[in-house]
Amino acid sequence: MRPRSPITDETRRIVRHLASLGLSHEDIAITVRVSRRTLERRCADDLEVGRAQMRGRLHKIQWTLAEKSPTMAIWLGKQYLGQRDVPLPTDQQGAVIEYVHRVITTTATTDTPNRNPALGASADVRTE
Repeated sequence: MRPRSPITDETRRIVRHLASLGLSHEDIAITVRVSRRTLERRCADDLEVGRAQMRGRLHKIQWTLAEKSPTMAIWLGKQYLGQRDVPLPTDQQGAVIEYVHRVITTTATTDTPNRNPALGASADVRTE
């Protein structure tokens, strides 16, 4: 049986740091002189913490860029808010318009005309 590779506190600190820089498991293992399998088995928590630190820094950079870059703001909206560029199919667009029309017309009274200030003083709003 082969002797265990020493994993010291300093080795774990280095693993976290290298993982936070985005290095692959293979590159980290070579740097700290252990096999990739040993690294993944014995330093899994350190790898996870380092990767989380990397993602946190990357998110901070992206949010800062989004304040000045419409492209980044759009991309973040797609990732986090479910926004998309694809237009709705025609039948779905019609359904949305019909729904809005019904909501607007059912809120007005059927007997008396209402003046809609947005349409001007002469425009009556009536329901069908």
